[in-house]
Amino acid sequence: LGGAVGDALGAPVEFLITKSEILAQFGPGGIQEYAHSFGRLGAITDDTQMTMFTAEGCIRSYMRYRDRGLSNPRDVIAWAYRRWLLTQGSSPPDEFKGWVGLRNGWLFDIPELHSLRGPGLTCLGALESDQADEESKGCGGVMRVAPIGLLGATKTFNNSVYELGLESAAITHGHPTGYIAAGAFAEIIFELTNGSSIEDSCNKVLTRLIDIPDARETVSSLESALQLAKEGAPPEESIKRLSLVDPSKGGGWCAEEALAIGVFAALIAKSFSDGIRIAVNHIGDSDSTGSIAGQILGTNLGIQAIGSEWLGELELRDEIDVLAHDLYSLSNEFKGAARSRSFEKKYPPN
Repeated sequence: LGGAVGDALGAPVEFLITKSEILAQFGPGGIQEYAHSFGRLGAITDDTQMTMFTAEGCIRSYMRYRDRGLSNPRDVIAWAYRRWLLTQGSSPPDEFKGWVGLRNGWLFDIPELHSLRGPGLTCLGALESDQADEESKGCGGVMRVAPIGLLGATKTFNNSVYELGLESAAITHGHPTGYIAAGAFAEIIFELTNGSSIEDSCNKVLTRLIDIPDARETVSSLESALQLAKEGAPPEESIKRLSLVDPSKGGGWCAEEALAIGVFAALIAKSFSDGIRIAVNHIGDSDSTGSIAGQILGTNLGIQAIGSEWLGELELRDEIDVLAHDLYSLSNEFKGAARSRSFEKKYPPN
């Protein structure tokens, strides 16, 4: 829910290309509350759509394991992404079209998810061809993997949270930074569920990454986010400093930048609302950075920190809530809920 709120707040400013445009449209403080996007207030984008399908893949991987005694979570998540692709009016290669699991499950039957909300070209192209874009390190891999951190918290599988986050992003994004940043983000979420602070969670992840040669960009961006949060410079200036690839176009379009901006905003936030506002008020990929900051703050602070002013108008608020509870039901305390027939119908093991 935190990620969806940040996504919806950032959606109206994602494609505004100058800060003056943001200020002219929303006032001197920038965007502070939901504005109309995709024809309504509180509209989610492809970021939340794909996060929801990641969560579905996590649950269905558990159901497959329970039903058959084996499961490859990465492959089950890939099928969830193919279902998302169908909702966008595209389709995977012919060899997948006859698979019984391609059009079932409750998410596929939600009409609002069959709506184009600025889907990333890398995600569409990679799923249409079943080939990851080897050159892409866009943020489309990192922004969708938070549910994997929550799956790890249930101890359902022995998979490394980092590795599954990485593998899930690599379904579409083949550049090492594109998938390593995603693995790092999933691990940050997992550490937060264990009670670590945001700073400690990031430092634990940095310890994992420091000796991986391909992780240099992700490590550098995360270290910069931590350092800038301590320096206390104005958020706008700090976000510009985190926008290394092409500052003229703003930050967050690349995986390591989106992660760093989301982490930075969450670190300096005085509240959930403060954090997502910081994360979206820049001339970059505002919905993705808002989503990442919202996911971090939502995990860290809990639903009680998300005000009713955000949840009341949020698109698919009830459906996202159900999905979150269903994912949580896989924890050791609540596995019984996942044994009901209604649960099996929602999340078939294929």
